[in-house]
Amino acid sequence: MKKGLFVLAIASMSLMMGSCKSSKKGAWTDGDKKTFTKLCEESFAKEKGSANMKTIESVGVKIEEFTKKSCDCLLSKAEQQYDNVKAADKDASGITKIAGDCGGQVIQELMKK
Repeated sequence: MKKGLFVLAIASMSLMMGSCKSSKKGAWTDGDKKTFTKLCEESFAKEKGSANMKTIESVGVKIEEFTKKSCDCLLSKAEQQYDNVKAADKDASGITKIAGDCGGQVIQELMKK
């Protein structure tokens, strides 16, 4: 997944979310979680057919499974690190690092199957 697309998705989330009054670090609202996951999955869908996704498929990993597990990982780590989506949006380099960490972790896990 390209860094820019994920950062764009996070930016979109913050605009859609407005203020996340009831979210806090480690406990985002269900609405925040659903929005984050939806936009994460949309970001992966935009990458379908890209060189990165073709490489993932070439090692026998299903893109749908990779996407779901990666977005689950991203949500979990972002929720633990940031008070809300708006705070995550302000840290593009941090989100990019989380995305890279999750992608690597997930690909290793799925290649073991």
